[in-house]
Amino acid sequence: MKSKQILFFATKGDISPIIKNIEYNHNIKYYEMGLFDTNSDFSYKSICELNSFGFPKIGDWIQDSRLMAIPNQMSLVSREVPQKIGGIKYAIDPLMNHTSICFQFGGIYKEGVLIAGNCFISNSDEFASKVFKEFSTKVKKSFKKIGTFYVGKEAEEKLKEGWRLVQNEKSPKEYDLAYN
Repeated sequence: MKSKQILFFATKGDISPIIKNIEYNHNIKYYEMGLFDTNSDFSYKSICELNSFGFPKIGDWIQDSRLMAIPNQMSLVSREVPQKIGGIKYAIDPLMNHTSICFQFGGIYKEGVLIAGNCFISNSDEFASKVFKEFSTKVKKSFKKIGTFYVGKEAEEKLKEGWRLVQNEKSPKEYDLAYN
């Protein structure tokens, strides 16, 4: 299992054209990743269906919501995770969904703070590899590389205006993205 990822800072305006193009070229559906109380297969046909797209609810990308995309004709496989306190939760993640690609879009958390995003694959199957390559190529062509991150045009303008581009807004400012 070979994983790949691309890290970026983007506003909704920066990333929307790229992801809409991916959705147009590949018949995909999205699922929110995580542990859930019920075994649901609720999906989104487009990232634009999510009101939170481009506006993370939490100022820490580790806790921010992540989405997994799979081909529309495939069925989601959730796995049961027994809990120590009793009961079962249902995991939606790439562990059982080998044909998948994962996104965390980040975006504007609040005035002056933009949270990082990433795209990653855990399994290098044909679908995941193809979509990841297309997504990362488009990001690399239209974003500027600063350190280990690719920065969209609007995000770069925010950086120039003094906004914090961060993985966690509670981190000290010396960990913010900055021009070298």
